[in-house]
Amino acid sequence: MRKFVISILLSLFFVNLSAQKDYYNKVIQQNFNWGFRVGFNSRNVNFHEIYQNGEEAGRAEVTNQVGFQGSAFGRINVGPLFVQPEICYDLDREKYKFIIPPQKLELEEWPGETPPDVEVYSDPQGVILNQKSQSVNCTMLFGCNIVKHDSYLFNLFFGPNLRYIFISKYNNELLADDSFNDKIGHPKLNLITGISANAFRLYFDFRYEINVPSKVNFYFSDISNCPDYLKNISIKKNENILSFSLGMMF
Repeated sequence: MRKFVISILLSLFFVNLSAQKDYYNKVIQQNFNWGFRVGFNSRNVNFHEIYQNGEEAGRAEVTNQVGFQGSAFGRINVGPLFVQPEICYDLDREKYKFIIPPQKLELEEWPGETPPDVEVYSDPQGVILNQKSQSVNCTMLFGCNIVKHDSYLFNLFFGPNLRYIFISKYNNELLADDSFNDKIGHPKLNLITGISANAFRLYFDFRYEINVPSKVNFYFSDISNCPDYLKNISIKKNENILSFSLGMMF
């Protein structure tokens, strides 16, 4: 009796597994799919050069920090090829550490009648700046399924990504209450390439976002409430974003 019950349960399990496999196989073969994914991202910084009044003044030490992203997407399938539009929210985090070189001071008042023939410079100033940026991304991916069998997919994709940074928050760790925000939108057009895989409904995505152009100049003076000590500082940087996410596709 015990063996009979076990055999019945095993039979029901394999019948159910076969039915689910047939169902997911139909999902994979559909002309249109949709889904969502959530995951983590990290900026991959190649270099950060510091400029003061347009002249190179050193390099910044950069610490890449883990950010967050969430996305919804649709997929239009045409044989082994597909087109995948996406809408994505990104939270990016980064830390800059650099030294502002001494600056020549323009003194308007002197204790004597004639200004002395000397040049006065400010002290070098250390900066540890935490940056947190939030953005909305509109992406159009073009891909090809390398593997499309039963309930499994493996594909390559690439495509343009329009990133709109709607707020960036900055905080200097070395100065109390020294924080400022950049609320002016900054659109950026980047290129995405990556791979993804499906196992039944599970969706795995690994992608690399490349800056276009590769080198970008960032001017603190463009921020309306930027502190005075950063107004003549700019950063020339080349940074790409690496991300990994999990989700489901229906």
